[in-house]
Amino acid sequence: MGDLILELRNLSHSYDGKEISLNNTTLAVNKAERVSILGPSGSGKSTLLRLIAGLEKPYSGTITIQGKIVSSVNQMVAPEKRNVGLVVQEKALFPHLTVAKNIGFGIRKNQEKAKIISDLLNLFKIEHLLNKYPHEISGGEQQRTALARSMAPDPELLMLDEPFSALDKELKEELYAELDQIFKERKQTIVLVTHDLDEAKVLSEKQINLENT
Repeated sequence: MGDLILELRNLSHSYDGKEISLNNTTLAVNKAERVSILGPSGSGKSTLLRLIAGLEKPYSGTITIQGKIVSSVNQMVAPEKRNVGLVVQEKALFPHLTVAKNIGFGIRKNQEKAKIISDLLNLFKIEHLLNKYPHEISGGEQQRTALARSMAPDPELLMLDEPFSALDKELKEELYAELDQIFKERKQTIVLVTHDLDEAKVLSEKQINLENT
């Protein structure tokens, strides 16, 4: 089990106890593997990420991260103790913080905060924006900042919930190429939720249709 980062076993979820939003899903993700979850609206893609992040409790089944059960019917590990990052479509940057302070927000106190921020600013090619506020930068720059912030605490697993859907095609393709290189260099373990098969093929090695899991 040494290389297994994430394992879902017979995972189901219901928001009201009646209608099932996710049904009997099983999935395994290894270290440095990039997996895309595809499926139509309402198939439970975003719910799956919320369950992994610890924002929802399963109706049945288990979630294991690095060999430790973090979610089950009787057990829930707090989101901040799971060492996972989540980037959503809305980006959710703090409007009152600069780009640099947004990136540094989740870094643990014992880490070399200034160096981590500097490295990520350079990695995402946004070093010239470090003192800018979210409303002063473009959508693509906001997305780079959100991705950098999610990677700053060095999560074992980075989850992306359709983070590029609001961007135009040209900007998406530019970001895809950059992110593919960044993820390879950092050997980042990724779970990407998308409805775009082309996006899934560029950013992941394995594509899974949620309806067939």
